[in-house]
Amino acid sequence: MILPANIIDGLDSGVVVLDANRRVEVWNDWMAVHSSIAASAARGRDLLDIFPELGRSHLLQAVERALNHRLPTVMSHNLHPRVLPLFNRYGASVEPVEQSVVVRPVADGDSTGCLIQVADITAAVKRDRHLRDVTVYNRTLFEMAVDPMATVDRAGILRDVNPAFEGLAGTQRAGLLGSRFDAWFTKPVEAGRLIARTLADGRANDVLLSLRQADGQQRHVSLSAATVPGRADGATMVFLVARDLTERIEAERELARKTRIIEQSNAELAQFAYVVSHDLRQPLRTVSSFLTLIERRLGEAIEDDLKEFIAFAVDGARRMDRLIVDLLNYSRVGRQDAPLDEVDLGASLAEAMANLGTVVAESHAEVAVPEHLPRIMGSRSELVRLFQNLLANAVKYVETGKRPRVVVECRDGGSDWVLSVRDNGVGIPGDCLDRVFGLFQRLNPAEHTEGTGIGLAVCRKIVDHHHGRIWVESHLGEGATFFVSLPKEGATPEG
Repeated sequence: MILPANIIDGLDSGVVVLDANRRVEVWNDWMAVHSSIAASAARGRDLLDIFPELGRSHLLQAVERALNHRLPTVMSHNLHPRVLPLFNRYGASVEPVEQSVVVRPVADGDSTGCLIQVADITAAVKRDRHLRDVTVYNRTLFEMAVDPMATVDRAGILRDVNPAFEGLAGTQRAGLLGSRFDAWFTKPVEAGRLIARTLADGRANDVLLSLRQADGQQRHVSLSAATVPGRADGATMVFLVARDLTERIEAERELARKTRIIEQSNAELAQFAYVVSHDLRQPLRTVSSFLTLIERRLGEAIEDDLKEFIAFAVDGARRMDRLIVDLLNYSRVGRQDAPLDEVDLGASLAEAMANLGTVVAESHAEVAVPEHLPRIMGSRSELVRLFQNLLANAVKYVETGKRPRVVVECRDGGSDWVLSVRDNGVGIPGDCLDRVFGLFQRLNPAEHTEGTGIGLAVCRKIVDHHHGRIWVESHLGEGATFFVSLPKEGATPEG
């Protein structure tokens, strides 16, 4: 029985009815829209006349089976994706209709006709293609990922792994799939808890475990996990991403080992400094004292040569004592246990000036300092020594008979405060500008200027301890300017 025309035209699928001679009797509106052939133009015509491209097609064979043998045919999309040349139109855009077609015989009295039903499955096909593309895309990402990845079912069995996980485990995919996930770890209970916690909470992050490779070696890994639906039955699975931290952890352990060695070395150095300050200086003081007593005991009877020899010996002992003290000061820089505090650089400079009061007065030095200096985070005692050493050098290294003039300045260097100490001294040769900060580096002979060659080395060590930078600009005979750059981080400018 053929439905009334108004019902057939209202269907959201194509309906074509052919008579026994394959001529069109029914051509509904859906067919008219998607074929661009009106029903009036289609009725009475042979189907092959309407669609010449159907010659020897599977559709014509299905029609013949229906008309001659009364056999229905279902033409699935997988085998017959586009049976009829039909199209969807969206404005100026045209795309083929993906179809599912059923051909079945219909009886009209003694004659047999044929019903062709066409369902538009374009949306479903697009959805399937998208899902297939997404699956391929995700699989490609999974296979190419640098990080090891795996999927574990609710029973804790490995169901999928990527090549990176094979490399991590040291075995091929076939040896992993079907095995227990927790069996690959040195602490299987912890690994099992990771799976259980992920199934309960939906996610677990940064769980550190040790994986035992197929050859027995261990790799330290950080595991993050989340639940995902299974691909086949939709059952919840656990997806894991591993990060191999072996090199980092071993490097941290090596660093900790070396740190312990350094701490032990520092403790030994502190003990050495104690020995130097007490046990080595005492014999020097004894030598100097007894030489002085000898000189006094001999009194006027002492010969000039002997008096000079004693003076040389006392001076040598005094120089050695100063050298020991300077070395102790150098070794102590940066080794204070107390944390850095906010330090007023102006107060530190004033204290250094007070310590050098006698030297400045005896040399008649003129020292100009800024009215305000900033505050920084640092060690007060070290910053006092920094100023003291720089000012002492500025006053000391001046031509004989020349009045020392020293100017201390400070400017804003962006992220740093830049201090400068400029003098009118003898200057420094260009090839010695870097060398002056080394230990025991003296550019003037000891008999001309007192010093041990350690003062500027101490300055550099203090500046390094404060994460700053020190350098000098100078020309021989034109004085020198020492620059110190100290970070502002945590600093509070004053004034």
